[in-house]
Amino acid sequence: MKFKIIFSENAKKDLISIVRYISEELLEPVTAEKLSQRILKAIKPSDSQYKFSASVFT
Repeated sequence: MKFKIIFSENAKKDLISIVRYISEELLEPVTAEKLSQRILKAIKPSDSQYKFSASVFT
């Protein structure tokens, strides 16, 4: 069964906020990086368009 996932602008902003919080407030940039990659891989595993690094947001 195939699904189409829509990654809205609000969802992107929320993900950026989450990654920044984990990286900057919790001082866990590696964890933030891993989490962002896992979420993005689950959303669109074959598309590298959404790959980004937590370091982009710091």
